Amino acid sequence: MAQVKPLALRRQKSSTSYARNTGVPEEGLQAEVLVDSEIYHLEQSFTYLVPKELEHLSMGSIVKVPFKGETVKGVVTEISPATKTNLLSIISVLQERVLTKNHFDFAQSVAARYACNYPSVVHAFLNGFEAKKVFESTWSELEPSGVKRVKRSYVDTSMSSRLQTYLSDRVESASSGSLLIVFPDQSQLDVFTDLNRESIGDRLVEFGSHLTATKKKLGYARIISESNLIIAGLRSSIFTPIRYLTEIIVVDEFSSNYFEQRAPFWNLRDLALLRSESDKCDITFVGTSCSLELARLIDAGWVKTDEISKMAKNRPDRTSFYPDSFHGVIREGLRSGPVLVCVSSKEYASGFVCANCRNRANCKCGGYLKIVEKGRAECTTCDFQSSDWRCLECGNNRSLIFKSGAKKLLEEIGKAFPREAIRISTTDKPIQTMDGYTGIVVATYGSEPDLKGGYGAVVLLDGEFLASRSSVRAEEETFHKFMKSVAKLQLKGSVFISLFAKHPISQAISSGKNSLFFQTALRERQETGLPPYIRVIRISGEARSISSLRMKLMQQFPKTLEAFLSHSGMVLTLKVQHDSVSAVLAALKALQKLRSTTNKQLYRIQVDPLEF
Repeated sequence: MAQVKPLALRRQKSSTSYARNTGVPEEGLQAEVLVDSEIYHLEQSFTYLVPKELEHLSMGSIVKVPFKGETVKGVVTEISPATKTNLLSIISVLQERVLTKNHFDFAQSVAARYACNYPSVVHAFLNGFEAKKVFESTWSELEPSGVKRVKRSYVDTSMSSRLQTYLSDRVESASSGSLLIVFPDQSQLDVFTDLNRESIGDRLVEFGSHLTATKKKLGYARIISESNLIIAGLRSSIFTPIRYLTEIIVVDEFSSNYFEQRAPFWNLRDLALLRSESDKCDITFVGTSCSLELARLIDAGWVKTDEISKMAKNRPDRTSFYPDSFHGVIREGLRSGPVLVCVSSKEYASGFVCANCRNRANCKCGGYLKIVEKGRAECTTCDFQSSDWRCLECGNNRSLIFKSGAKKLLEEIGKAFPREAIRISTTDKPIQTMDGYTGIVVATYGSEPDLKGGYGAVVLLDGEFLASRSSVRAEEETFHKFMKSVAKLQLKGSVFISLFAKHPISQAISSGKNSLFFQTALRERQETGLPPYIRVIRISGEARSISSLRMKLMQQFPKTLEAFLSHSGMVLTLKVQHDSVSAVLAALKALQKLRSTTNKQLYRIQVDPLEF
């Protein structure tokens, strides 16, 4: 038997030595290569000698280079005559001309906007790259000529099935260049691909984190080697290296799924706008509603409203409001088709109190209890379960539910409409389509099944709870949830809104004019100095360091910045005027570099966070 050699730790292995060229070669070339060193303050490129056999090398190529004793991937940013000595040589070319100047410009804009590392942004374009095969590119045939004027549009798809109809029409009319369509979740992407795969044919390429590694590599290979494609993907697809990109379509721009949860915490709306500028391509936002940030750009005329959005919206034939009962709306809606009832929680009851002493139902560990099924309570903190709950304060076993969920609502509606079929659709068990169904559907927001022709009535519950949460975006999110549900209504359907009739959300839905909500919300935001009229930067770190940072920023930007310290002292929230935010971010990035060079922990910087 052969003797097994002991394993060696990585640090015990000797690093490979690479020979350096001591002189400047005559008529030789050198290349600037960006390497993702994962060191924040290292943003500069590194100079390598181009070997004679690789003198055909061009900007944007992916190469293999020696770096710190290892062989790593790099991206060529510049080729010039050799002037430097003592250079290491490029080992090999993995793929020619993957990135263009537009891609580098886009990466620079992202690095400046989110105070992050430039080489790391560039290498985000390589996510999915497979170096085993070199592909022939046809891009040279499609180089655009002249200066193109970028068109920015918003298309309101408030009516049932208008979204998929619009997307199908757009992909059929796309003739030259490539079209990128970004979806907030896989379910919407799957619906699009299922409906259009046959008509698009080989032009369709899926790309995103939802794919297996093999499918992702195959998709990437097609994108960097083919032209005139329809690329459908999730948020990471904004970094696909499309050479001649003619248009970006962003579906449901307000979705929280478009916010990256890891550093540098970017959001897709801003990245799509930046890429549109760098690639000189059109951009279209499509959805049943939009964020206040986009509404502000529309109000300022920077983003134009498409002609389809000026048509009559899906105005309900009849609208009822809180405190009226929603049973009448269900009864009327069933005469013309199925009825959709929307609720915020999938549980039986997400909150309840003791019917005797009115104390909140708590567990012995201190956590809150919820009723997951009739007669069974669970703790939200520990693994406690009980089918015989008793109040810890008075010992009573009678409960009073103050917030019903989908399962409880299913039971209540079943009693009120005993002859009607009822189905439930939740985030963990969604129903995709209800074609041919004639009963009632109870669904959590975001899990509403599609129905050809639309529902006879839509009931929107938990409005007061959703709109009164302690979040700056509470009303904005509520309006977005409601509009996505109302979009599934028939042309002459009925709606129940669990808000008072004078609420801006109620007025916008009942009149079919989204602008009524946006005008009110934008006016309030401007008066109170909140986004989108100011920019928000949230910085987290050690308390003493954060306190010192607050003082320095207030001294450097006394007139254009407000700084608020959290109770813990570990989070600093900045409110910055639009015309000063670039200078503030540049100062923060310089500080981050200084901390990186001195081996101090970096701050956690979030620009325009979803919640603050």
